[in-house]
Amino acid sequence: MFKRKTVKPSASIFHSDTATSYAPNLKQPSNHHISIKVVFISLLFLIPLLCMISYSAWATAEGNVFLEVPGIDIEYGGYDTCEMYADGAPAFCAEPAKDTPKQGVYSKADIAPLQSASGYSHDKQLAIATMWFGWGGPGFDASLWPNTWYDGTPMNAHRYWALTHIVLSDFYTCNGGEALAGCSDEFCNWALGNVLSYVSESNPYDPRAAQSKINERAWEVPQAFRDACYQLNTGSTQVILSFVPGGWIDLDKDSANSSVTASNNNYSLEQAQYAIYKSKENAQNYSERVGVLTTDKNGYAKSSYLERGTYYIKEIVPSLGYELDDKIYSAEVKNGSTARAGNDRVYDEPAYDSANLLVQKRDVENNSEQPQGDATLEGAEFRISYFDSFFETAESALASGQATRTWIFRTDATGEVNLSNPAQLVSGELYYSSSNKALLPLGTYLIEEIKAPQGYLPTSGITLRTVKQNEDFSAQGTFLPLDGNDSVKEQIIRGGISFNKLDRESLLNTPLGAGKLDAMFDVINASSHNVIVNEKTFKPGEVVYTGQAQQKESGGYFFSTDSDDDGIDRTLPFGTYRIKERIAGQGYLLSEEELIFNIEKDGAVVSLPNDKTFTNQIKRGDVELIKVRESDMARLAGIPFKITSESTGETHVLITDENGILSTASSQNKHSFNTNGNDFILNSVNNKQQKPTTDNQNKHEKSLLIDKNSVDHPEKKSTNTPATDNADVSSKNDENTNRNNSNDENSNEEKYLSLAEALNDLITQTNTENPPSSKDETTNDTSENESSNDTLEADPSSIKLEETGIWFGKTQEETLTQANDSLGALPYDTYTIEELPCEANKNYTLVKIEGISVKKENTAIELGRVDNKEEAKPYIHTFAKDANDRDKLILADSETNVIDHVEYGNLAPGRTYILKTTVFDNETQTLLPEITAELSFTPPSANGSVDIELSFDTLSLGNHSLTIFEELYEDDKLVCEHKDANDSEQTLLVQMPTIATYAFDSDDEDKELISSAKAHLTDRVTYENLIPGKEYQLIGFIVDPKSAPLHTLSAGDICNQETLQQITAELKTDHAPFNMATTQFTPKQQEGETTVEFELDSKNYAGKTFVVFEYLVKDERVIALHTDANDEKQRFGIETPPAEIPPTENSPATELTQTNDSALPLFIGLVCLIATVMGTISYRHNRMNLRKEEIISRISNP
Repeated sequence: MFKRKTVKPSASIFHSDTATSYAPNLKQPSNHHISIKVVFISLLFLIPLLCMISYSAWATAEGNVFLEVPGIDIEYGGYDTCEMYADGAPAFCAEPAKDTPKQGVYSKADIAPLQSASGYSHDKQLAIATMWFGWGGPGFDASLWPNTWYDGTPMNAHRYWALTHIVLSDFYTCNGGEALAGCSDEFCNWALGNVLSYVSESNPYDPRAAQSKINERAWEVPQAFRDACYQLNTGSTQVILSFVPGGWIDLDKDSANSSVTASNNNYSLEQAQYAIYKSKENAQNYSERVGVLTTDKNGYAKSSYLERGTYYIKEIVPSLGYELDDKIYSAEVKNGSTARAGNDRVYDEPAYDSANLLVQKRDVENNSEQPQGDATLEGAEFRISYFDSFFETAESALASGQATRTWIFRTDATGEVNLSNPAQLVSGELYYSSSNKALLPLGTYLIEEIKAPQGYLPTSGITLRTVKQNEDFSAQGTFLPLDGNDSVKEQIIRGGISFNKLDRESLLNTPLGAGKLDAMFDVINASSHNVIVNEKTFKPGEVVYTGQAQQKESGGYFFSTDSDDDGIDRTLPFGTYRIKERIAGQGYLLSEEELIFNIEKDGAVVSLPNDKTFTNQIKRGDVELIKVRESDMARLAGIPFKITSESTGETHVLITDENGILSTASSQNKHSFNTNGNDFILNSVNNKQQKPTTDNQNKHEKSLLIDKNSVDHPEKKSTNTPATDNADVSSKNDENTNRNNSNDENSNEEKYLSLAEALNDLITQTNTENPPSSKDETTNDTSENESSNDTLEADPSSIKLEETGIWFGKTQEETLTQANDSLGALPYDTYTIEELPCEANKNYTLVKIEGISVKKENTAIELGRVDNKEEAKPYIHTFAKDANDRDKLILADSETNVIDHVEYGNLAPGRTYILKTTVFDNETQTLLPEITAELSFTPPSANGSVDIELSFDTLSLGNHSLTIFEELYEDDKLVCEHKDANDSEQTLLVQMPTIATYAFDSDDEDKELISSAKAHLTDRVTYENLIPGKEYQLIGFIVDPKSAPLHTLSAGDICNQETLQQITAELKTDHAPFNMATTQFTPKQQEGETTVEFELDSKNYAGKTFVVFEYLVKDERVIALHTDANDEKQRFGIETPPAEIPPTENSPATELTQTNDSALPLFIGLVCLIATVMGTISYRHNRMNLRKEEIISRISNP
């Protein structure tokens, strides 16, 4: 009896540790001991099969198939089988000892191996594996089969067929005798060792046998082929084993743009997944797929075994860096062949960002693409470095090594770097799409500005941007959207201007007389664009800053845009500016000059040289009087008068002419003729002063009589002119008009020289000590000034002292300005005129007139006749100023206080006068009759000053210049007036408060509020020109920009509770989160900032934009507002809070993990299967021991 060797256990999950007996001529013994354990193990094997039949993909095949029997016999070892085909696939007899069935149609059934007499059967997967690796199978592998036939001749198709048939029979019948039925002993012995793996008693298992090899590789059989295998139950004849014919589908994928993806770490052809469907409709709906193609690194993929037929392939997951291919490809699977999807290759488009805009530059202050001043956003250069990997920081990207590609772009006029404009590319090679449009591949981009545009500072640092794939596999770069937060912010270059304020005559920054060079200047935007100064926007032609020249410690005046030490930024943006004088300094004429300057360097102050700066002409006037003798009104010639500036002490001498006229005017005596040549009189007497001998003379500090001892003269002339009782002067101080009662005792001793004698003595002495080089050069020694004008001639008789000119122009550097005959001799100041003693006024009262004010340009003050009771003409001069800080700028208020300082002259002491003031509006050229003030006063002397205060409402007079007019009355009769609208000393400028606002989210300080029931908004309000210490109120509204005009108040409007209720009612009808917020504050300085806090219900307004209107209110009046619905600083948006998106059931990624079966039955089946395998191992071990002797006996006894 022949016995075959037991098959060695395999590591495969499909192997069967079984032992089959081979008995070609003998029947299998019928009596075997069946243990309870064997029965139990068999039941365990059946349980998982029953469970899995109900649900698994290994379900019983259904349907009918045609079995073709062409009548071709296949001989093997003295026995034969025949060729059979089931629907074109090879078909094999499972029971060789039985007859071949007839050709015809049979029903398919699941393969069900037979049990041996002992109740054991093989796993059907071994039979299926044999058809896979056997002849005609999709996985036929000749290496699994013997190299030669049993007689040493070569293998051929029929021999492979026969061996496949033998192994299938053994696996199906579990009976080696059945498998080798009818074969010769020689063939059986060969087949047992080479095909069925039994060799000898000492070597019962040969791993080289075909059956062993198939058992070892059974796990390789694809599930689709397992499902395709079946058996035909032909009735009483035979069981036929076969399979549904089929093949494979493969796919070769490539990049549609290799110039982008080649050697790029962010793109790979690997792991793309293409689903296989049996219908185009299923492919469109991503339903009922039958397989998946997964590409390797080269883009190649091959399916598992598929039944023959037409299939539809569609990509469900692209490979790294590629977009999802939405095309549907078809492929027809034929017997044993591989069909190519897409004919040759399929191409996937790489994901990239097609955004054109890479960089958007904005001015950091106005947050727009509009540059300031003369600056431009064009011409900035950016270096953009591309890395084909993803990095979190710029530092890590740079540390990774050299960039994949680097480009340099130059911005256009709008500040953009746009990929669609090739002219902006300075250097570098771009990536392009198939349509020749520039693109941005996936990866990291570092953006760095390497050259700033004109007028801006270069931005520091490196900006990191990325282009990544979205969930839908398209690409999205972080270049867009580019809003105010994502753009490249440019800081404008800023600087300032400074210069010395100069007197036009001296070209020094110190004033003449009592003047001040504290002029006010307007700095005007002369650039082509708006500029922002101190957070306010100014259009071309508008005044950006009004400032006043300040006096330095040295006494000089200096103007600077940052002269106020208040911490406010008044720097000027890069651009062109005009500067002109708005209000002249005290005592000076307004300069008509206008200068142009440019801000070009950051932090630099444009310092104007003195020859390019502003100069002002001091106001100049004159004074004149007529000197007469009281007794007969005779005019007195040759009387010297000393004129002294009360501010500087500058003193010069003038002499009455033959008509007794004393005049400083150039029309009387040219200033340039022998300028201040009469000052020698002071020099002659300063060394020897005599004290007065009368009460009236004691009123003089020093006697200026010309004594013969004051000059070295050989001749002495004695005069004893008696004192006169009638010397009377109409002066400001009546005490100076008293008679000079000479003391006879003293008068007899006083000796006087005539002016001619004094002059002759001076000339003689001067010529002796310092002979002139020519008749035109004579030295005039003066104590305070050197006259560079016409010199005195040597002949005293030819000198007319009364024609000598006079000129006041002493500087702080002790120099004298050049005399100008077209101007008055006396600068803006207050003067004292004092009569000097001489021969002609000996024994007469000497006149001293104080407080003579020269305040008007080119005006002569007529003092009238001196020594006569005739009164001079009264006059007034004024200087208006802010009562708070004494300057020319007044802050708008409902109660503005102004002080008008009025200087008067030639009034009658002791009489009552009424001073009336009115206000003239220079903007409207009209008087403001409602603004008046009166002051009644009694002057203690002819000359003096009073202050009158006005209080009026200036809230409606913002930015107007106002001139204070004065009228002086006595007994309802107009005495004099001062009404000069062009007089800067009477003029004030009203400055209105201004506000600017910036609204932002209170939580994160951005411009987007999260939609919620309690959102918080902060509006930061900056203000200017407020009065420190007074209370103000800010009222804010949140408004829909579309309805904004409905809620706009104007400056000056009443804003009380009724007004607010009306606006509230209007706002509640709008589609806006109505809210009003207020805050009250008291500023400590004119300029500063405060906030208004809003709490609003914004949950129903996601996606909308709103604007905040602010009103500054004082005394229930709107004094400033900020209601620009288009101002981005006032606008804010409301955004929807982010929400988690639940995964969709039919998404491609999810579908890959779905199964069509219940997990519970599969789990139960798996547990049972494991138990079966473990039980089978135990059973087979016992069975091998029981049948060992029987197998040896078969081999030993053929």
